[in-house]
Amino acid sequence: MRSNSNGKLSSNEETYNELMLWIENTYKVAIGDIPINTTRKETYFDKYFGNVGCGINSKESGTKECQVVDVFDMKRKYRSLPDGETAIQYIAAGSIAHIIQDSFSASHVKRVGGIGDIVEFYQYLGEDEHCRSDAALSKNKKSIDAAKVATAKFLSLIKHKKEWARAKPELESIFKMDSNAKVASSP
Repeated sequence: MRSNSNGKLSSNEETYNELMLWIENTYKVAIGDIPINTTRKETYFDKYFGNVGCGINSKESGTKECQVVDVFDMKRKYRSLPDGETAIQYIAAGSIAHIIQDSFSASHVKRVGGIGDIVEFYQYLGEDEHCRSDAALSKNKKSIDAAKVATAKFLSLIKHKKEWARAKPELESIFKMDSNAKVASSP
């Protein structure tokens, strides 16, 4: 969610576009439209994980052809389970649920009235500042409740394996940018 994840400051528009690309591709993994054994180089994920090895150790990392499963199960704990593919799909869904919840966090995003359209994505130059606005439950209750509702709507899309074309409008509404969105900053 932090718009400087690549070490550079990004505009709200750039952050939104990257966020929606991540969500689209991760959603497709979560519902099985992108099989977990797909070669990573053939997917969007290679943009962020192309330089990350996928072997169990550094010696193997340079020789193995990485797959989408390696994005979501880097420690190789879940893929070998009897229902490993489903476990990986759940992890992908959880990745999106986490993003939805962070989008209602006062540490990550400024929303109109705390729960409305997104005004800006906050940027951090270091982890020390991260999550400093999340502590007070009473201060954030309205946002927490909105995050729960949005997450439940999203999980319903996953449960029913709605194709991306049908899920996209719902997810776009969760991350809708305010018409007066400003340049990203720190909270």
